[in-house]
Amino acid sequence: MSGRTVPGPLQLVKSAWLQESDLSTAKQNVVEFILNTREGLRHALDLASTHAAQQRSKAKAWYDRRARLRTFQPGDKVLVLLPMPGKPLHTKYHGPYSVEQQPGPVDYVNSTPERRKIKRVCHVNLLKPYHDREPGLDPAVVSIPINVLTQFPVIECPAPTPCSGQFPVATRNATPQWRRRRRLNSGCPNI
Repeated sequence: MSGRTVPGPLQLVKSAWLQESDLSTAKQNVVEFILNTREGLRHALDLASTHAAQQRSKAKAWYDRRARLRTFQPGDKVLVLLPMPGKPLHTKYHGPYSVEQQPGPVDYVNSTPERRKIKRVCHVNLLKPYHDREPGLDPAVVSIPINVLTQFPVIECPAPTPCSGQFPVATRNATPQWRRRRRLNSGCPNI
């Protein structure tokens, strides 16, 4: 074959006895290969698990820096982060809704009467406490007493004089010259 003699098993044994060739460079048998591969995988798994544990503790430390423990009691009013109707990928806080019960350490059942689901189980990260406005701070509720209005003098602005009509009324596309002329003729500097 191609001008070379193929070594047989007896020639390999003879060369190994006479140390003409090194059998340590020969291929491993299947059992040794499986054992070495299993040992390498076990070592890689140990390295990966220790690295994952280190990264997990580092991520927990970063998360815990700003995390605060929040608890709600049944009857508390909360704002719930829910998808917007008609836009399932957009969310905003809706509410206020009331907390009904706490089935788990971080889960709360909220009543959402105007939504499709009447009751929802929400994680505490989706909830914000709702604070009622004080009546004195709400601008819709505040009424100004009469005596406060009479303390300050009423300042009246002079009525602008009508334009003499010799210049056209300034429009959106009017040039600054027309605006200046109109301002001068009307006598009111705020036009």
